[in-house]
Amino acid sequence: MRKTILSIIMALPLCAMAQEETPAQAVAESTAAVQTEAEPALSIGVFSYDQCWNAMTDVQKVKEEIADLREQYTAELKRAEADFNAKYEDFLDQQAKLAPSIRNKRQAELQKIMEDNLAFKAKAQQTLAETEEDRYAPLREKLQQTIAHVAKTRGYNMVFNRDNNNVPYIDGVKVTDFSESVMFYLK
Repeated sequence: MRKTILSIIMALPLCAMAQEETPAQAVAESTAAVQTEAEPALSIGVFSYDQCWNAMTDVQKVKEEIADLREQYTAELKRAEADFNAKYEDFLDQQAKLAPSIRNKRQAELQKIMEDNLAFKAKAQQTLAETEEDRYAPLREKLQQTIAHVAKTRGYNMVFNRDNNNVPYIDGVKVTDFSESVMFYLK
């Protein structure tokens, strides 16, 4: 019994030391408390880029302008192709009756017309692509600035685009969809 009491008495200081905080634990806990107090709450916003983009009236105007330009190029390409086909059929009808030098000259003319048509088609595609880029660039910039303005005004730390399932889960309590606000500023 004496040994048991002696063992308990010896173990009490060890148990007391185990329950006390070490200086490293105390510093870690106080640092965590300070960081929690100093860091602002995380505020996240989501929006639909496509929905905001398509709500811009200027985007619709640019789409119409580009569609008109595309129709003009398509009509000119069809006209050039029809002219080439008419000349080629005429050449085929007269080919057997033509002298070799005249036949070679007309073949060279047809080859030149075909090359010019292909060059025009490539230039038309390049011009359409450049026109789209030039016309849409200021609209994309305007949308980016509007998104940044609304996000800053609402105090969002982060903003995510919810299109194409980029944000598969959104907690409606902690995350706010601000697409309507962006569209309001864009009008």
